Amino acid sequence: MQWHDPRLWLEEALRADGRDPAEVQTLAGVRVSSRAAQAVGDLALYDEAYRILDRLVQSGRAELRERLASREHSAGGNTGAPVRGSISLSRAPSRVRR
Repeated sequence: MQWHDPRLWLEEALRADGRDPAEVQTLAGVRVSSRAAQAVGDLALYDEAYRILDRLVQSGRAELRERLASREHSAGGNTGAPVRGSISLSRAPSRVRR
């Protein structure tokens, strides 16, 4: 399975929030060699980007609503599988969160 690089979406969310998009490097951390571990890390980045954009939309930034909706459905990359902002690592098994 392949998906889009979530760092790009997070950079966009940070810009929309008036933050430095370079923060993504800190938030993303180091790329890992395990595909499963990378998938978990990427989901965390998608989740953070979604939370930022959702908060902005809820606070009145209506121009971001369509962007947020389009990202929900395109985040799945080549598979077309949606990645929803409701994904939360707090509900992931503890062995995955480590």
